[in-house]
Formats: sequence, structure tokens, C-alpha cells
Amino acid sequence: MDTVSNLTPHNLFGVFELDSAGTVMYYGKRNDGNLLESKPNLIGRNFFEEAATFENVLDFQRRFKRFVSDSFSTDNFNFSFRSREDVTEAKVMLLHVRERDFDKSINLVIVDIRKA
Repeated sequence: MDTVSNLTPHNLFGVFELDSAGTVMYYGKRNDGNLLESKPNLIGRNFFEEAATFENVLDFQRRFKRFVSDSFSTDNFNFSFRSREDVTEAKVMLLHVRERDFDKSINLVIVDIRKA
């Protein structure tokens, strides 16, 4: 069984749905460009504080927070995820979405991370 307990530069490719605080609401792992099944063991964990283990996670978190506070609906950029061993280049897309459920509305961010 393929489980992901921590996100490193080598296994973070996929689609994440994060709330504005960075809590993972959904994660679909990507392998060879194809989106695979959801990985529920990351659900409910904070992407930046609990799940991600790459060295420059604070740089990525700052970029995410800036996007959450901006009025732009999307942002696309390249990011170098660093570990002690190497650097993994990725393309990142951030997308604001709003999920409505009966009488409440939740602002979410889709984070799509692909190999560069």
C-alpha cells in the first residue's frame, strides 16, 4: 500500500486542497503526470507545519499566504523545493475556490504541483 506521511521534494507532486490556514482538505497524488487516488492520511494535517519536510517550506508558505490575501484568482510560478540531498524543480499553480455547503461558505486554495 502506498502511503504518504510526509511530503518531501520527491513525493509532493499532486493536487492539494488547502484551507486558508494551510490545512489539507484533499490530496491527490500525481505520478508520471497522471493524477492517482486520494491520500487520506494527509487530510486534516497542516501542509506547512506537519506534512511538508522540504527545507524551504517557509518560503513556500509565505508565497501561499501572500496569495490567500491577494485578490487574484490564480497564480502560476516555478519553485525549487530543496532537501539536503538535492533540489526538485516544480511548476506550481494556485487557484482560489469557494465551497458552499448549505448555510456556510469556505474559501479554499487548490495547489497543483507538477514536475518542471
